[in-house]
Amino acid sequence: SQLAGYVCHVPIDVRAKISAQKKESDAEEIERRARSVASDVARYMAMDSGDVGASAYLINKHIDGILYLCQDIKRGRDDRGMFIAIPLYRLFGNGEIVGIQRIYDEKFTTASGRETNKLYTFGMDKSESKAVYIIGNPETAGVIYVGEGFATCASAVLAHNSRLVQSMGYCAAVVCLDSGHMKDLVAGMAAHGTLAPHAQGLPP
Repeated sequence: SQLAGYVCHVPIDVRAKISAQKKESDAEEIERRARSVASDVARYMAMDSGDVGASAYLINKHIDGILYLCQDIKRGRDDRGMFIAIPLYRLFGNGEIVGIQRIYDEKFTTASGRETNKLYTFGMDKSESKAVYIIGNPETAGVIYVGEGFATCASAVLAHNSRLVQSMGYCAAVVCLDSGHMKDLVAGMAAHGTLAPHAQGLPP
């Protein structure tokens, strides 16, 4: 073919314009995500605690007994129904909230057609921000569990504290949002010295 080996040369000024447009678009997206995080955190801060123990999710999972260790969880309502709001903290931060996870009493269908009962703050970079929820006190815990999902970790803490306290001391749990996120966090915690030597991984 006569076109074989043909190379399209894009003028330098056009390439510069495309690059500038991409940078502008990326900057706008970063700003939009930052506004989303700030908005969600502000709404959480303005919420009353509510009757968190009435959460259908906590009751159905038989984990409402964990609330004495989770006094920063709140209960609210939006157009999808009643939910609990779980603040997500930067793991090695100073109590900085970097996002919110909402777990609803009932499942709903998202705009993409997915059925779920969980949402977390749009735009939150889970791995970069090391966003987690922590149950208990890792500083004094004899064992630190690392698991995927609030219910998994709450169940582990309740089981541990009812059966293993005398032999292993009280425990804490680091709640990750998904399995990929958990791998990043465990690597970061090991490097930080948080895990050694007591951490136990929880299956999802």
